[in-house]
Amino acid sequence: MSEYYTILDIISGLRPEYIKTKEELESLKKYLEIFIRNVDIEFFINTELGDPYMLYSVYRTGLTNIVKKSNGKFGRIIPHNAPEKVEKVGNFYVIPDQHVLVNNDIEFSNNVDKILSSEFAQNISFDKEFGDYRLHIDSNWISFGDSNESFTGHVSDDNYSIMPSQLDLLSYEIPQSELSDYHVEKIEKNKSLKKIK
Repeated sequence: MSEYYTILDIISGLRPEYIKTKEELESLKKYLEIFIRNVDIEFFINTELGDPYMLYSVYRTGLTNIVKKSNGKFGRIIPHNAPEKVEKVGNFYVIPDQHVLVNNDIEFSNNVDKILSSEFAQNISFDKEFGDYRLHIDSNWISFGDSNESFTGHVSDDNYSIMPSQLDLLSYEIPQSELSDYHVEKIEKNKSLKKIK
């Protein structure tokens, strides 16, 4: 095992865990019925405030609203609601949105519990300073930088871009000993799989 990991090593090493969790969150939709056309739901885990909990966001798909701006011109906005918490009533998780029905309470709740108690949800959060730099890892993002320059990426997606000035940030080395056993294990596992291919 190497003694240091670059930020890029950390991102690529943890990425399979993010993708796996994203797929598990996406699979929760099969237990739901949505009563409005052109509406979808997305699930997130929040791990920043201690025990992980589940959030959801109901949003319109493929639709935009035309609004008149203060300068008299017209523009388009995509409707968006802030994520809300999936609530637990007794032994079952419910989605308190009038347009979404959980049609299999037991399976939905069992799978939410499974995701929230997963190794990923229990261990992914990390926040530490390295001199002037801060590395922040949570259930949705990895960010690294200082007050002048930073990189933030939604690791399960490929839609983030790297600016040339951020290449130095991604090359920054973090001592392996500063990371948790969970992070080291996942990074090393991914490095080993790359060597086999």
